[in-house]
Amino acid sequence: MASMDPSPPARPRRADEAGRLAELRGFDVLDSAADADIDALTRLAARLCRVPVAAVSLVDADHQWFLSRPDIAARVTPRRVSFCSHAIEADGVFEVPDATCDARFAGTPLVAGAPHIVFYAGAPLVTPAGHAIGALCVIDHTPRTLSADEREALVLIGRQVMRRLEQHRALTALQAFSSERVAHLEQLERYASTLALSEQRLAMVLAAVEAGYWDWDLVTGEVIFSPRFGELFQLDGDGPLPVEALFTALDDPELEALHAAFADLFGRRVDRLYEEFQVRTPDGEPTWLRFRGHVTSWGAHGEPLRALGLAIDITRERQRDHQLRTTQKLDAIGALAAGVAHEINTPLQFVSHNLDFLAAHCATVTAGMNAAAWPGDAEVLQRHDDVAGAIAESIDGLERVTQIVRALKEFSHQGRDGRERLDINRMIENAITLTRHEWKFVADVERDLAPGLPPVAAAGYECGQLLVNLIVNAAHAVMAAEAAGGKGVIGVRSRLVNGQVEIRLTDTGTGIAPEIRDRIFEPFFTTKGVGTGTGQGLATARAIVERHGGAIEFETEVGRGTTFIVRFPAANGSQQAA
Repeated sequence: MASMDPSPPARPRRADEAGRLAELRGFDVLDSAADADIDALTRLAARLCRVPVAAVSLVDADHQWFLSRPDIAARVTPRRVSFCSHAIEADGVFEVPDATCDARFAGTPLVAGAPHIVFYAGAPLVTPAGHAIGALCVIDHTPRTLSADEREALVLIGRQVMRRLEQHRALTALQAFSSERVAHLEQLERYASTLALSEQRLAMVLAAVEAGYWDWDLVTGEVIFSPRFGELFQLDGDGPLPVEALFTALDDPELEALHAAFADLFGRRVDRLYEEFQVRTPDGEPTWLRFRGHVTSWGAHGEPLRALGLAIDITRERQRDHQLRTTQKLDAIGALAAGVAHEINTPLQFVSHNLDFLAAHCATVTAGMNAAAWPGDAEVLQRHDDVAGAIAESIDGLERVTQIVRALKEFSHQGRDGRERLDINRMIENAITLTRHEWKFVADVERDLAPGLPPVAAAGYECGQLLVNLIVNAAHAVMAAEAAGGKGVIGVRSRLVNGQVEIRLTDTGTGIAPEIRDRIFEPFFTTKGVGTGTGQGLATARAIVERHGGAIEFETEVGRGTTFIVRFPAANGSQQAA
């Protein structure tokens, strides 16, 4: 038998080959791996056509590239020996029942070697423009033909592969467009100061992610503004609006200050407008704004023609500043308290020793004396008893002062910023002592402190501040509930629960109304009257607990009281005492 040419010439190419190749390159998938969807379609084609091998190939000028080839080792083959080069020329499914008997393919590398093609069928992948860029093919190692259903399935799956490629091309084009758009916008932002007015507006939109911009035409009196600006000033609609309709959310003092600032700007007494003021909000919460602007256009006679600027919400910044000032004030008070406690401690010791001496001396002087034995000294004995009683009361009061000084020294400990192993029960006792002036006339304090609790790793100053805030809040709640003059109860309980030290602080106060329960930990939120509360106590308490890896929650019933539950992790290596 005469040997066959292993490399028969490829079929003549269509006249629009240049257009086909250009569109193929536009998909940008040559020499790349298929995605999971195309691989799944390839396997589906093999299963429906009952063949061991299926692939998706793309045909360029000189090569056949396998985009999906679950069972083919080769990544690329020459186009002149490929079956798919013929498939893209066909109007439908190109089928070779037995390649070993087909003069076009017998003896070629793909038939004589791997993947040992005997049967081949390929459905061309046709683009919407009509170019066949490749084929979905199925391969078997024995002669066969496809049934009508199998041919239809191969065509339908080929269309799905083509749609997936179209999606990939569209996504790539969209990503390229997005990258170009981002680059363009960045360029506009960099050169915004030198561009015309329309480019300045665009730059302001890009820069005002958290701010609103305003653009005032002083000739017409109308102001164009961004949605964010309208939100900050509670404006209806999206403009333009006359300038007099813009600042209705400002109270008279703020409005007058803003008018004066604009007068300075338009009179060229300042180059830029920079004002901070508070605006009214529907929920009554304070909102602070920073209002900035400058004149962008002047008339021939020096009159302002156009001005623009930003309105920025600085409420959080104000809150942080307030918290910082509060912390600094507390630090200063703590340092002062530590110094005062230290200075008081020494004279207290003198007084305590002298009182002990006087008490002992009185006892010695009157030992064995009584009114019957010393009838003439009854008045002396009575005076002695009065003096002894006064000394005893003084000793008791001095002990109370000593306890307060000791608690004050521990509360204002200079190492308060560092973590240490704290005895929670002792911290509770100190906090009760320091807050006595808040609760002594309105409530009785009941303690239920579990002995032998493990220590917690915490900053002593912050832990003390937390307990003081909670006890003071409890006293105020009881005071509000006991307006008739009766006394309530503040209960403090400590326990070890699931490896955490738990503190429960209960009051017989008014309870927390349902409509505000979600807000009690918010900074500056308070139900107390002006001048009686800053709304920082519970917000500070939660911040302290969370910084220490703990948790705080509450249980409440209106008219019966509230229980705050605080949990701190026990210090590493701690064990509960027996």
